[in-house]
Amino acid sequence: QLVLDRGYLSAESIELLVRKRISFIMMAKTNSKDIRTTILSLNADELCLPGNWIPEHGVYGIESSYPFSVTVKGQKRKVTPLRLCIFFDPEQQGADRKELAQHIHETALSLDAIIEEQTALDDRTVKKLGKFFSLTLDEKKHTLLSYTTNEQAMHSYWALSGFFAIICSRVKHKEYPLSYVLDRYRMRDEQEKCFMFIKNEQNGRRLRTSTEPSTDGRMLIQFIALTLNAIIHRVYKNNTELTKRFPTRQHMVEEMRSIRRIEHPKKAKIITEFVGAQVDIFDAFGFDIPSGCRPSSRPKKKKQNGS
Repeated sequence: QLVLDRGYLSAESIELLVRKRISFIMMAKTNSKDIRTTILSLNADELCLPGNWIPEHGVYGIESSYPFSVTVKGQKRKVTPLRLCIFFDPEQQGADRKELAQHIHETALSLDAIIEEQTALDDRTVKKLGKFFSLTLDEKKHTLLSYTTNEQAMHSYWALSGFFAIICSRVKHKEYPLSYVLDRYRMRDEQEKCFMFIKNEQNGRRLRTSTEPSTDGRMLIQFIALTLNAIIHRVYKNNTELTKRFPTRQHMVEEMRSIRRIEHPKKAKIITEFVGAQVDIFDAFGFDIPSGCRPSSRPKKKKQNGS
């Protein structure tokens, strides 16, 4: 099963997955037409029943269908509806509505100040301020003349607050209940942290490749690097001397960056001497320090408790 966030939510992506018969769990947008209609048709008293409560996640959940069609010979043809899982969190609804009320209040104060001071507005600011307000601008569209609240936009946000939806394909209810769907989707946070490590520490944010074989090669290198980093992390966590000396695993890795191998034409390669904590790191990992690189003398450790 693929676990996907809203960034993959498009008719083209879903159609590709459906055609390939790929099982997926994808977060959906509650303001899309079909999902919004389903949510607005719900009765709060019927939704918030003990039978719909998911104790593992502290939310209510129900199921519906998500109509979908694919393109066959240039024409749209309906297929078996996808599984639509709708969840409701009363606490989140209260927080969202409180946040909306505060946002409306603060934005109204900002708009009053803009009108009084005749501040020029750019397109980005107009778009931001106009989310829940209808703005009246001058002919040049830079000066705000007046504003009114956009009741429709406010009501839409108000009605959908506390809800979130997930679309599933080839994830049957009998085998995979709503609690399973949430369990799998919430694994995405763990996955995102893994991707963040690859993007930042392993410099894998952009592969900068132009062909599939080169992309596969770069991905293989990232996989090997991630495996090695996992080994380094395990050794670091299980060694009390390393964890005391280095605040994080990255500090330990940085300690080793000063080691160099020097090459000269027609001369033997020289590896710079290991100093200080570098020796302890190699010993902790069970690595052999190259001949001639171990320091001839090291300061003795301080005696503790007079022993």
